[in-house]
Amino acid sequence: FFLDDLQQQGVVFGKIDASITFLNPVSCFVWDCLENKLLGDDIVSLANELGLSLPLEVINELTYLFNQGKSYSPAPADFSQALPFLPTQYTPPKHSLTIQLNNTFFCLEFPTSLGDSIRSTFHNLAVLADSVDYALLIDENLHVYVNGNFFTQAETPQHVLPALLEIIRQLAKQGSDFYFAVHSAAVAFDSQGQTLVFPAEAGSGKSTLAAALCTKGARYITDELVLFDKKARILPQPLAVNVKEGSCDVLTELYPTLAEQSFVWRQTGIKIKLLTPESIVVDPILQQRCFIQPKYSADSSPQLQRLSVLEALVATFQAGCHFSAEMSVVDVHWLIQRLASMPRFKITYSTIDEACSLVNDVLEADVL
Repeated sequence: FFLDDLQQQGVVFGKIDASITFLNPVSCFVWDCLENKLLGDDIVSLANELGLSLPLEVINELTYLFNQGKSYSPAPADFSQALPFLPTQYTPPKHSLTIQLNNTFFCLEFPTSLGDSIRSTFHNLAVLADSVDYALLIDENLHVYVNGNFFTQAETPQHVLPALLEIIRQLAKQGSDFYFAVHSAAVAFDSQGQTLVFPAEAGSGKSTLAAALCTKGARYITDELVLFDKKARILPQPLAVNVKEGSCDVLTELYPTLAEQSFVWRQTGIKIKLLTPESIVVDPILQQRCFIQPKYSADSSPQLQRLSVLEALVATFQAGCHFSAEMSVVDVHWLIQRLASMPRFKITYSTIDEACSLVNDVLEADVL
């Protein structure tokens, strides 16, 4: 499945010639450095911002970043360009739900058999609108159409919701003025005026942590992709939290209704439940941010450590990130400046209670 390949692997597989194409702008930038495509002054400038004294050290760090893998860092292909626009005035069908994500409006039309699950998953984004940007139709055969064009077919009814979530996420992102995207969860603590960003690789516990913090006064922003515009505002994408099987028991204690839900399936074969927090952020948010790299480790004792700008940069690249256009030195300067302007921590924990306690320590730290 095209989107899952992009999201999970960072690659597109060519079915005809069995080719594999890497779509990773981070790697491209690294190779530009290694192949001396950047001017010496540019490399020295990066070295100065990172607090490194020799250009060679920058080369070594970039080599390390590249070797960390061609993980989730692609800028997904703009498949929306092939879709026709809807008429200015669009009347939603009877069995439908209109939602808004970022600046993009969607009408979801579905068979009655899927109505309850779709409405419960997207109810927190429901709006009234005279016109929409995209009409997504799921028919009785589980074919998914976008603006009248066939897009994909869900294998079973349990595959429909994850497919819809990913299509909506990508179309909304492409319709926004995002400048930088990072694989991350995020929540906002309005009482402290803080937005916490949790960049991390898959399996780190970021989604579980974000959901848990929403029971402790936080408002939910996203569990998958944090979008920044050029002004460094976060563009929220509060779609349902993907709760993997291993986290269900932990979150069921905090969200008892989760026990009643059925599992659904991603195209990659991962079994999940979908959790929809009630308190969400929908408008662009610009308040003081804190960078927290979460790391779940079953055998570890709780640890809170500060990160340098370089360590935070490495963590960001490892988590996976991309800019709205091909990455340049100017973009890297922008990212370094953003990281330098916020407190940076790494938390290591073995239970969700430990993680929440460490986050509370961060919120109460003098630097904030």
